[in-house]
Amino acid sequence: MKLNLKKVNSKKELEQQGYCRIDFNKGYWDYDWGKYVLVVHYGKNVCFEVGGDFGIISTPVNSIKEALNIYNNGIFKSDV
Repeated sequence: MKLNLKKVNSKKELEQQGYCRIDFNKGYWDYDWGKYVLVVHYGKNVCFEVGGDFGIISTPVNSIKEALNIYNNGIFKSDV
């Protein structure tokens, strides 16, 4: 079920909604590519869709704008 959230225009607005955050892709995350990682907050039971893959709870992105676009495209209530 897609959550009906207000569209966000900044990292601060995204994080204030309380479902996701944007981290740097280093240390804990360490994906092979991307400067940032869009991450669902622990315990929120939501996910997002990237490139046709559904149920993603973290994904590397190259820019804040890319993370905002994924978030604004819709996050969904998870069964988990």
